[in-house]
Amino acid sequence: MGIRRWGHRFWAVAITTVFISTLMTPIAGAAPAGAKLEFIAGGFDAEVMALVQPTGDDRGFVVERKGFIHIIEADGNVPSTPFLNVDPIAQSLNGLVFHPNFENNRQFYVYTVESSKTRIVEYKADANNPNVADTSTRRIVLERPRQSNDHKGGQMEFGADGYLYMSLGDDGPPPGDPNENGQDITTIDGSIIRIDHVTGDGHPDNPFVGVPGDDAIWIYGFRHPWRFSFDDATGLMYIGDVGDAAREEIDVVAPDQGGDNFGWDVMEGTRCFEPPQGNEAPCGDPSYTMPDLEYTHDEGCAVIGGYVYHGTQIPQMQNRYFYADYCEGYIKSFQYVNGNVTNEEDWTSVLGAVPLVTSFGEANDGELYLATDGDVYKIVPDGPPPQVGTIEGTVWSDDNENGLQNGGEGGISGVTVELWIDSDSDGSPDIEVDSQTTDGSGDYSYPGLAITSDYVIKVEAPVGKTPTLQDVGGDDTVDSDVDPASGFTAAITLSDGEVDDTVDAGLVDAPVGTIAGRSWRDEDGDGIQDAGESGFAGLYAWLYTDDDLDGTPDTKVDTFFSGASGQWTFDVDPAKTYYIEMGQQIFLQEEVELVLPNRTEWSPQDQGGDDTVDSDVNAATSYAGPITVVDGEVNDTIGGGFVPLPAGYADLVADDGAVAYWRLGELGGNTALDSARTNDGTIVGNTGWGEPGMVGDSDTSMRFDGSTFIDVPDSTDINKGGPFEARTVEAWFIVDDTAQTQIIFEEGSTSRGLSIYVDSGSVYGGIWNRTNNGDGTTPWPTTPFLSAPVNAGLPYHVVLAYSFANDSVALYLNGSLAESTSGVGRWFGHGGDIGVGAMNQGTRLHTGGRNSGDQFYYSGILDEVAVYPTALSAAQVFSHFGGEPTNQAPTVNAGSDQSIMLPASATLNGTVNDDGLPNPPGSLTTTWSKISGPGTVTFGNPSAVDTSASFSTDGEYVLRLTADDGEFAISDTVTVTVVPQGTASYSDEVLADNPVAYWRLSESGGSTVTDETGNNDGNVEGSPNRGVAGLVSGDTAYRLDGADDWYSVPDTTDINLGGPFEERTVELWFQADDDQKRQVLYEEGAPSRGMSMYIDDGFVYTAMWNRSNNGDGTTPWSGTYAVMAPVSAGNVYHVAAVYDFSTSSLQLYVNGGLADTATGLGRWFAHGGDIGVGAMNFSTRFHANGQQGGNIRAFDGVLDEVAVYGTALSAARIGAHYAAR
Repeated sequence: MGIRRWGHRFWAVAITTVFISTLMTPIAGAAPAGAKLEFIAGGFDAEVMALVQPTGDDRGFVVERKGFIHIIEADGNVPSTPFLNVDPIAQSLNGLVFHPNFENNRQFYVYTVESSKTRIVEYKADANNPNVADTSTRRIVLERPRQSNDHKGGQMEFGADGYLYMSLGDDGPPPGDPNENGQDITTIDGSIIRIDHVTGDGHPDNPFVGVPGDDAIWIYGFRHPWRFSFDDATGLMYIGDVGDAAREEIDVVAPDQGGDNFGWDVMEGTRCFEPPQGNEAPCGDPSYTMPDLEYTHDEGCAVIGGYVYHGTQIPQMQNRYFYADYCEGYIKSFQYVNGNVTNEEDWTSVLGAVPLVTSFGEANDGELYLATDGDVYKIVPDGPPPQVGTIEGTVWSDDNENGLQNGGEGGISGVTVELWIDSDSDGSPDIEVDSQTTDGSGDYSYPGLAITSDYVIKVEAPVGKTPTLQDVGGDDTVDSDVDPASGFTAAITLSDGEVDDTVDAGLVDAPVGTIAGRSWRDEDGDGIQDAGESGFAGLYAWLYTDDDLDGTPDTKVDTFFSGASGQWTFDVDPAKTYYIEMGQQIFLQEEVELVLPNRTEWSPQDQGGDDTVDSDVNAATSYAGPITVVDGEVNDTIGGGFVPLPAGYADLVADDGAVAYWRLGELGGNTALDSARTNDGTIVGNTGWGEPGMVGDSDTSMRFDGSTFIDVPDSTDINKGGPFEARTVEAWFIVDDTAQTQIIFEEGSTSRGLSIYVDSGSVYGGIWNRTNNGDGTTPWPTTPFLSAPVNAGLPYHVVLAYSFANDSVALYLNGSLAESTSGVGRWFGHGGDIGVGAMNQGTRLHTGGRNSGDQFYYSGILDEVAVYPTALSAAQVFSHFGGEPTNQAPTVNAGSDQSIMLPASATLNGTVNDDGLPNPPGSLTTTWSKISGPGTVTFGNPSAVDTSASFSTDGEYVLRLTADDGEFAISDTVTVTVVPQGTASYSDEVLADNPVAYWRLSESGGSTVTDETGNNDGNVEGSPNRGVAGLVSGDTAYRLDGADDWYSVPDTTDINLGGPFEERTVELWFQADDDQKRQVLYEEGAPSRGMSMYIDDGFVYTAMWNRSNNGDGTTPWSGTYAVMAPVSAGNVYHVAAVYDFSTSSLQLYVNGGLADTATGLGRWFAHGGDIGVGAMNFSTRFHANGQQGGNIRAFDGVLDEVAVYGTALSAARIGAHYAAR
């Protein structure tokens, strides 16, 4: 086993103005031969926190307490843009660690101290720019309350077990430990925790899992363990715990010391600090773990823990632990051998006094760095190159067993050869530092070894071999140097440049036996492998030795993958006793375990009289054994039978990987338990436990009374973190009334989220990502809502499945696909908690966003609510419902209507979704064809869903996209309006449709905005930049500054007075400089009745409302109706909003094509309050029903060709306008 590199190397710093120097100057003091400090970078904040290097990376990452992470590149350059800035969020940034697989998953973790909390937060590096973090990936792993500003700790490291370790101080404030946190096992303060970096849960073997105490704690009783590190060679953790008034301590902790109590604040080091409180043990009690090294405040004030040096540049430093003191400025080292501190050395005479050291760092090559008072240094050799030597040799087959390698005795490949260090020069090995296997010739080599250490080689003889006689004869070039009993050589010393190639090992044959057997499916559960009961494919067998012969397995020595047959075999040493374990191999973090295959149990043991077909596994221990063999024996009778168990509904949910699963089968209490993970919900209101379940097992369900819901907190399993690329939510329900809006499940808010609800005789499912998350797939162009009819009093199984990879959202009802759509991107994190049975904070419906007010409480029965991180397939949905898959027709969307001008071609972007039935995948066919139109249509590829179409002449064409799965052929159409080239100017097209107002915005000066119809001139407000290049050919436009540039139009019967109105079209052209802030393009009316067109959060919206009763059966409208489409800054858009009472609709066209439609509008009555173009004039409303007064929300960008019509323009006319640009 070589020196392990677990995810990163740790350095240290913090910034004001960064500068780089090539001068390599020690800080102070003499620098005799051996080592010195080399300046790397400076100008950092004096409060340096950490300097970290990811595995395989040549960059150093510098952590400043005030919230910045900076990069030091390999050439010493520090980019001006920080890698991460958490300053707006956190008061202090105390730690950083990179995931062991950062090179591939880009994940890293920071420890932040915020106003009332401390947090471990996960981020990812930007996928396109590795020198900056992607802040949209921020995900909270763990958070806890804080009590003061002191002793926060913050060192983070990944252990060899794959879990995340972090140190926390007692939370202060000094003197002492006023909150008694050091000895309080219910708080993580004053401890080192060990957690799962995904879930934030404690390691299952942590000492307080399942008993009183915080599950995250690994060891505790610390004051301020500011810095700790792992020694990769030994697995030991070295901790520097900063003391209070008298003592500093260093603790060396082995992996098996979980639960140790290091004494604070009963003890400070070995000194009694204060009398014990409550149940605390007295000072000096053996339950306290004493420090391995301590010093008084006569020698320093604050210990700064460092690292065990495993670099190669300074051999005299190897295998020594380095630490410093913040006040005194010395750097010291020691070696830790056999549980004792030895070989203490003070490096001050070599490196000089180094005041205000805040942290050490270790690079991937094992070299050490330190940070002090805002500067970063590296410890480098001082003098000639390091003195090194080489140990190498051969492992050979001693065929004649004489202890000498004679002619014809060849090397043995694949033998493990370990390199150990004799750190105390007593002739015995102490620390294993590397491992390799022999090559095809049996050779191995360890070059570059520091001559200051003594070395020992160990050869691990494979089964059936043992070391031959040691040190036979007088020729060291042909003898064997390995002790036959231990496998170790004697200690080896090297001189500078020496190559000792005589360290060889001869192996001779040793007794060997074989243990073999099989795993099988015991279909009838009788404990005997009957004819037809096949081997259990895909399982493992593990071989253990019983080292102390106490009747239990001790050491796992080999593994075997049984493959399809279920058979396995091991060659073993007859001198030992063995046990076999069989099962399915799973990975828990970096640990590997064997478990029973899903939905199986062990067969009964030792049934019948035939050992060749029975099962030998003890169900209580999961082992077969003890087993012994003699030399040459083959025992192939060891069997393990697995009895299949029937799958229940809960098993199916678990098999498909639910991350939250509320069975709602509790019989009391106010908690809805999550049987998948830890996302328990709180019942708000009356509980209705104990209703009959809906999935055919003994589990029950819950009745909701129309005023009760389940509140589930934000969770990284469900809605926090992201981005997410798949999701499924399923539930069973019986609703009392289908007419009212009632939430079954919702997560997120109006910007990003998901909802399933009943409304107006249907069940709806929707998912949305309406904000720009800096990702090319967001915001989504639409907000998909799907529906299916339901009836009150009947049971239903509903499933909503989203897949970014398949560009699909699908709604299933009772096992069948009800509806599907496309046009989705990645789905980003969406706080706002989760609600089951009502809206929790905010959500979105097919009628728009809802933030407060009516909670949409559910009335009826809910059961078996589950959330998955994947998109369940049609077959999985069918299996959950309890039926066999039946073919569902494909869903087809031919895309939005569009307009083009000859000779251009149309780009066709259709979408097709199918369940893969009834034919094998790949048999679905898609075809484009022409339904109507005056000329010939030529498709680029008529079989491709996304293709192009060119047209022989102008006119209106209807094109059809058909998908055929072999049973169903489904089609959808798209209309393409083809305009002849150069037939009319843009203004000609507008005037031909008789606008009631048309502001071309072509003036070069003056205070009047001219209406081309001559009726409704506007007044210039502010100082717009006029005469800029127009957004259509042949004219100029206005550039507005986003502050006070706009124009007003008085109330007029042409636009907003009089009425009622039954038709309206507003169209304009714009190019926005900012697509995020809310900016009004056009508005008329007031909060009671009106219309607004505006940009907000990456979308262009049009909203209409008629909220007062005008004595007309169609008023007031039920709310504010809004349509929307995504836009991006810098792009030119033609937007037209069309209201038509005859169809009760509001439509939004973008660049000639229909983008969105809302229905349910009534007549629109008079709405005074003037008209505003480029800003809000008086007041208006927005899509979230918000109203604002005053002339605000000014547009920032270019505006052109604003027209208002008293009619509802057709799609063809809007297309003609756009094409005439």
